[in-house]
Amino acid sequence: TNQNSPLAATFRNGASYTPLVTPQPLIRLEKVAGGFSSPMMVAVPPDDSGRLFVADQIGVVKLITPEKKVSDTPFLDVRDRMVRLNTAYDERGLLSIAFHPDYKNNGRVFVYYSAPLQPGAPAGWSCTNRLSEFRVMPQNPDRVDMNSEKILLSVDKPQSNHNGGPMLFGPDDGY
Repeated sequence: TNQNSPLAATFRNGASYTPLVTPQPLIRLEKVAGGFSSPMMVAVPPDDSGRLFVADQIGVVKLITPEKKVSDTPFLDVRDRMVRLNTAYDERGLLSIAFHPDYKNNGRVFVYYSAPLQPGAPAGWSCTNRLSEFRVMPQNPDRVDMNSEKILLSVDKPQSNHNGGPMLFGPDDGY
């Protein structure tokens, strides 16, 4: 029982009394950056750089420096490879980014985005979702070599909604 607890209910003057404690929050919100259209996720590369990368649905990944400055030039830009988004509402676009567990040494970056329908896809369908691998430019770790795209998976989609979520590598197995 909790009868000996300092927070246990007691009986005083004919009524039950329970001392309540206002909990102190263990988390807080802090604005890091702004100016994004529709940020889908934030990823942290395993390279001890202190950088953050924001995947924006419109097709760009922006770099946030440890000093909380947003780079003017995108880290990655797939806008020219994406399906045209409906400006009123769309669930397609650049949906996720993940850094390879050994990114510090191999510079491999993975993205998930909605491309125009690939040849042979059913007529009238919405898009082809792609999982692609890119590599960072050896001379500039703040930019992806856009010519390095390796398409790993393509899935034709009949509708523009329910397109997926974040990609992650397993913390223990690296898959």
